[in-house]
Amino acid sequence: MKRFLAIFIVIIMGLSLLLPINLFAVTDELLKNGGFESGDLEGFFLYGPDCNTDVSEDYAHSGDYGFLMSDRGGQYSTYACNIADILTENGPGEYKASFWAKLGPESAYGGDCQLVINIKSEGDTGNKYHPSKKVALTDEWQQFVFEGTIDFDLEKSFIEAYFYAQSFDAKNNAPDIILDDFSLVKTSAVNGKPVNKVELPSINLSHIDYTNVERDAETTFGAIRWDAWYTHDGKEGSVISQVERSLSPSQFHFRAPFFAEVTDDGKIIIPQYTQEILDKEMEYAIEAGIDYFAYVW
Repeated sequence: MKRFLAIFIVIIMGLSLLLPINLFAVTDELLKNGGFESGDLEGFFLYGPDCNTDVSEDYAHSGDYGFLMSDRGGQYSTYACNIADILTENGPGEYKASFWAKLGPESAYGGDCQLVINIKSEGDTGNKYHPSKKVALTDEWQQFVFEGTIDFDLEKSFIEAYFYAQSFDAKNNAPDIILDDFSLVKTSAVNGKPVNKVELPSINLSHIDYTNVERDAETTFGAIRWDAWYTHDGKEGSVISQVERSLSPSQFHFRAPFFAEVTDDGKIIIPQYTQEILDKEMEYAIEAGIDYFAYVW
């Protein structure tokens, strides 16, 4: 039975590779420098009146770098991503966009902030805005999220397709703002085409007792462990510290182990690795029919 299940899984994986369709409709991260990890503003451009900018590790929400905008000339003084090519490649449909923001350390003003996706195509009489909820900036990190439909005609070229943070107060004063972890993914079919689902056989496996499955004695299944989830040594440059930083952007939280902790500001913490955690991992492995862990060192 277990051999049959393994073959069945391989068939599913093979179909997903060979067929020119998407079995799952969620894309990977579409922005190339959304966390400013290149150490600069690559992929972003000045949109509106000028302002001072600084990309520094002092402003990081996660990873090594974050971005400060200060001395802004008004609410439209910001830096934006041009996402025209991304939208053209992936087509109209459902998207999720987000970033993290907080007030700059010496901001003379407070104010509200929101995420904005602003698009205009040839022939449009006006711009189409896709904003997040407007929230007051504070000294603490907050995530701003837009989830919804971005609709446009693939036959028309974009005049504008920008993704940016907009922040201001009632008098149009523009606060200094720190930004990090811009993210854009598509959550529906890619290229503006419906997903043609592959009809796979329906198999009810609920009756199977995985603790008592008979199989060929020569057949074993293992999991290669290359995860670096072991006990934290407290060193800033250690592998486990790098794992925590790389998993902290919200779009990567799903990759964190089940025992990871998420702080109030959205960062991943890997706690001390205990015998209890290892026992639970082995319990999950046994239930899934995994015979052994192979540790890569």
